[in-house]
Amino acid sequence: MESNQINVPATSTLIMQYAGEVYNSPMEQQYLSRLNYSQAGSLGEMLENVYPLFKEVVLLRKRSVRSFLRKRMIERQDEQICILGAGLDPLSIHLLSHYQPQIKKIFEVDSSHMALKRELFHSLDLDAGKVAFVNHDLTTAGTLIPTLQQAGFDSHLPTTIIFEGVIHYMTNDQFVRLMKLFSTPDKRNKMIMDYALDAQSVPFGSRHLHQQLLEIFESFIQGRFNRNNRGDLLQLTIEFGAVNQTFRSMQAIQAVEKGRSKDFHDTGDGFIEMVFMSL
Repeated sequence: MESNQINVPATSTLIMQYAGEVYNSPMEQQYLSRLNYSQAGSLGEMLENVYPLFKEVVLLRKRSVRSFLRKRMIERQDEQICILGAGLDPLSIHLLSHYQPQIKKIFEVDSSHMALKRELFHSLDLDAGKVAFVNHDLTTAGTLIPTLQQAGFDSHLPTTIIFEGVIHYMTNDQFVRLMKLFSTPDKRNKMIMDYALDAQSVPFGSRHLHQQLLEIFESFIQGRFNRNNRGDLLQLTIEFGAVNQTFRSMQAIQAVEKGRSKDFHDTGDGFIEMVFMSL
């Protein structure tokens, strides 16, 4: 390991390690080279042994977020972007590389690594003038908006919310309380998120495999990995005032991103689904 590499928790590093081909610009690659992936080895090996398509699911999740952002940035100017549970993912680098004129400010929010990420941006001479690194625990929603406002967040401006890979580690009640903070009367905010499917939402023949994946994650995080079905998730989003909810299975996303769905043959295949909505 190089002396200037940063150790990252395995669950976070695993996703970035698999998503390297999506973060393919020179600056993104330079950023990723500063992260130490060694802690992800055993987790990644276990997941791939059980489910060889795990990497493809990660890539489709990342591509789906990028497609959503590309469409949103075409439609908007002076957009606020709030990345909840940002971790050390280099999404801000991608956004500033492609859409800087359209972006007013990016708010990266997480309970750890924000100071390290700021230092890493500076060490790579990245222009972070439009990025605010906000240290906050998303499970304590009450103080989030004042904390964001101290960093320059304007609740009256349209905001794009990225909620990727986060609901897995919180309860549904915590999720609803958090998202109520971003609900607006005119539904000017847009959000993309993913969620893990419960066993009843996957084809019967895949349920044992699905349960194995959940058990691996739960063993690694030493806690419960949140899972829902479409009906559950729809009801939760209604509770915090969302409208225009659109669900996308891995089957549908692969068909859009690659022209056909060659790996996922049923709506419930792929462990997770994506949801788009207005808040």
